[in-house]
Amino acid sequence: MDEDFVLGVIASEGSFHAKMSKTQSNAGYTISPVLEIHMNSRERGLLDEISNILPVDPSIHERSDSVTLYVGSRSDVSDVIEWAERQNVSPFDNSVKAENMRKLKKIIQMLNDGKHRSVEGVMEIAEVRNSMNDAGSDSRVELSEVREHAEAHIEG
Repeated sequence: MDEDFVLGVIASEGSFHAKMSKTQSNAGYTISPVLEIHMNSRERGLLDEISNILPVDPSIHERSDSVTLYVGSRSDVSDVIEWAERQNVSPFDNSVKAENMRKLKKIIQMLNDGKHRSVEGVMEIAEVRNSMNDAGSDSRVELSEVREHAEAHIEG
């Protein structure tokens, strides 16, 4: 197994996204960049091999019929994105996953710049998050609700 194969698995089975959770800090939200690869539980060995190739130490969560490779710290997701960009695999470069990866990289930069600590920064992050393919209608955040919650938190 090589890096190109791993990028192919990420492109087909992976998900780059940003979780947004209401909280009492950071303008009312915690924003967590994530890479997940979901597969049938029979593919546990494949995810173990992938975890050995990635530049970070992901966790692997098993359920009765599925297994998920999970990278959830901002620095680890950033390291995976930088690693993927260095691979320079043409088919991956133009994929929806690659576009989501670039958007998540932008969100990570905004977090590193502290934008998640202001209402306008949270709004900007939420807009990028909502533009990601993995933010389907069931996981999109309503921007008016984000603004209302963030403003209430900062003013409170």
